Amino acid sequence: MKYEAKKNRLLHDMRCLCLGYCDYQDVFKYLDANAYTCGVYGWNADIYEVGGNFAIVTGYRPFGKCRLVIREDALEEIKALVQEYTTSAMGSEELKGRIKDIIKEECYHCWKED
Repeated sequence: MKYEAKKNRLLHDMRCLCLGYCDYQDVFKYLDANAYTCGVYGWNADIYEVGGNFAIVTGYRPFGKCRLVIREDALEEIKALVQEYTTSAMGSEELKGRIKDIIKEECYHCWKED
């Protein structure tokens, strides 16, 4: 179950990377958001904690130090994982873990560049 998080606390405690609402939605539909933020107009963003003290903030009003860009080869690797998931006995938790590992590597890559 998601919990309500505060933007200032997240920015202080985590390495936040932002995404727009629809960016990489085909990747994030396989993951569960850990938290959300909201404001006077309602829901602002979902927070995905992917490990390595990284948080992906995606929504109408995302925030973070830099914008997450997932390289094409990583997207192809995720696509292959999903294909393997649909044709084998891989469990959904294993799929989520492997996708998070790929995204975490992309987070390190983006964080170093900025």
